[in-house]
Amino acid sequence: MNTWSESDILYFIIGIQAFITIVCFIWLSRLSRNLNRIKYLFQQLQSGDAKENLPQVLERLIERVEQTEQIQHTLAQRIGLTDQTLKQLKGNVAVVRFNAFANEGSDLSFSIAVIDDEQTGFVLTSIYGRDESRVYAKPLEKGDSIYNLTNEEKQAILEARKVLS
Repeated sequence: MNTWSESDILYFIIGIQAFITIVCFIWLSRLSRNLNRIKYLFQQLQSGDAKENLPQVLERLIERVEQTEQIQHTLAQRIGLTDQTLKQLKGNVAVVRFNAFANEGSDLSFSIAVIDDEQTGFVLTSIYGRDESRVYAKPLEKGDSIYNLTNEEKQAILEARKVLS
C-alpha cells in the first residue's frame, strides 16, 4: 500500500501553497499594472496633459445637455403648433352625387362637404338641369349652417364626419 508519510504531506502542502502564492503574485502584478494605468489616465484628465482635462470634459457635456434640452423644448412647441394647424385644416371631404330632378338626366348633381376637426368649413352644391346649372356654397360652423341644408348636403356632412373618426 501506498501511504503518505508526514514529510510527504508536508511537502505536498508546501507545494500547493507555493503554487497558490505564484498565482496570487501574477494576479496581483496584473492588477497593479491596471491600477497604475488608470491612475495615469486619471492624472492626465485632471492635470490637462491630455487634450482636455476633466473639468473641460464636464463643461462640454453640460453644454451639450443644455443644448439638447433647448432643442427638445423647441421641438415640443413646434409639435404643438403642428397639431393645432392640422386640426384647422379642411382635410375631411365627402361627395354625394344625386339626381336633382327625377324625370331628367342622371346623378349629375352633387354636394361636397369640406370640414376640419371642429366641423367648420363649407358645403358646395351643384344642381344640374338640362337648361341650366346652379352652384351654392354654404358655410358650416360645428357641422351646421345658418342656411337651410338639403338632405344631400346633410348626408355629405355626415360622410365627412366619418372621415374624422
